[in-house]
Amino acid sequence: MVKQIILPQITEKEFFRRLRERPFEDIGAIRTIESFFKKKRGYIFKMPKPGTPVILLVSGGLDSTTTWGLLLLKYKLVVYPLFIFRDSVRSKKEEHAADYFWNYFYRKYPNQVMPLMKFHTILSPPEITLSMEKEHYYHPKRVLDLIGNEMMLKYPNFYPQRVLPYIHVFYALVYAQYLYEHVDVKIRTVFTAVLAGDGLVVPSQTLTSLRTALLSVCHTTADYSWQFASITFEKELGHWFYKKDVILLGNKMGLPLEKTWSCYSAGLFQCGNRCQTCKNRRDDFRGSGLIDKTVYLEDLTWVKWMRHLGLMK
Repeated sequence: MVKQIILPQITEKEFFRRLRERPFEDIGAIRTIESFFKKKRGYIFKMPKPGTPVILLVSGGLDSTTTWGLLLLKYKLVVYPLFIFRDSVRSKKEEHAADYFWNYFYRKYPNQVMPLMKFHTILSPPEITLSMEKEHYYHPKRVLDLIGNEMMLKYPNFYPQRVLPYIHVFYALVYAQYLYEHVDVKIRTVFTAVLAGDGLVVPSQTLTSLRTALLSVCHTTADYSWQFASITFEKELGHWFYKKDVILLGNKMGLPLEKTWSCYSAGLFQCGNRCQTCKNRRDDFRGSGLIDKTVYLEDLTWVKWMRHLGLMK
């Protein structure tokens, strides 16, 4: 077992320098919100002390799984994991991965790993989701907008979202209230697993969004002791991690990263080359210099032969 995990850090000056280069960050908004919290409670974010109960939003993916390991091994926190079913075909595969790692972590840290809570909540109205999946229709003007979108040209992986991930933090508040009322456990810190690279292509995964979500949580509850942060992308910790950094950290902790799920599909194996998340996953493993032990459909010999014979697309 790894005894100590030392995380790389950058200065606040360097953090802001990098933020200024990003397309969706609003430095003025960040400074205003952080100034408010410094005056209101004396700090922006501080890591809870060992033994403190926290909620972690888990998805079964590389990022949240590695974050889970860090919270347990490095920070010695008591983690209440929360899995939220999303309106996607891969939800069951993500759930399976989350279940696997709950069992994995529970065997190693039985006093720190609490039961895996699952919220069966449809975040997009089914009337919209089902219609989109059935018709696959976009208005021609929207197609032209996307083709000419400067962000699409500059960041090919950029895509608009129908559901913003920071709705998730409010479900964490519901879970925290349940724990307080029925288990007598008071939680005031919610962790997510956003990486520095995420905000380059998804506007709702920026430091600006993290800070505005925190402000909203505190205003909504009239409780200014709440914290909402990602330890892999947090200015107050000096953490600026990309996917390859997370892969290296997970490997150092000995995590079976091949058991995480990234693929948009819900097949027996992750596709490996037909969805953007699989492509990114493979690129990031190569960038880390580590061997990717994930079994991809694309790499199976029989699949290649089926496609060669025209029996599979």
